[in-house]
Amino acid sequence: MQFRKDFAALALNTVHPSGGLTPDYSTFRLVSEGDRRDMTGGVVRWPRQYAIVPDTYSDFETYPYSFIGSTTIVDAITITRVRQVWECSDAPST
Repeated sequence: MQFRKDFAALALNTVHPSGGLTPDYSTFRLVSEGDRRDMTGGVVRWPRQYAIVPDTYSDFETYPYSFIGSTTIVDAITITRVRQVWECSDAPST
């Protein structure tokens, strides 16, 4: 909360003012500042949202996939799928 006459909006990307304190959020940056609400008596309050860029991470999922038309080996027996070639009768002749 702050007196309305003393209010000044901060620029985005401003460092959090907790440097040297516990907890220290000085690596966080201002990403948004909400609307001011009148609390009477010339006092206003508003939300400020600070954020930090997260560490790099990988998010992946594995799942089985069957490649149709490929060869599969089962207990030293090779199973081969027959490849079929389809011809279109409407194709122009060369």
